[in-house]
Amino acid sequence: MLWSKELVIELIEMLKAAPALWDIQSKEYRDRNLKFDETSKIASHFKTNVDEVSRKIKSLKTQFSRERKKMEKKVKVELLQFRKIIYGLGII
Repeated sequence: MLWSKELVIELIEMLKAAPALWDIQSKEYRDRNLKFDETSKIASHFKTNVDEVSRKIKSLKTQFSRERKKMEKKVKVELLQFRKIIYGLGII
């Protein structure tokens, strides 16, 4: 299945309504049967199989994690640069 931008957005909206698939603090997250049921519902909505949806969900989680790490690294670098400027000016 080819995942267009619109389909990915629709998938993300459906995932928001299914915390068992993403919210590690939820009790539902540990329920494998519920996870399978939620994934099956999503798969039937997109008229594809459960494995395809599971792979896409995993891909989205990985992509999100990678982007979050990039952002955190960028913030750290900017903070270090800011500190160098402040120390260089003798403000602190």
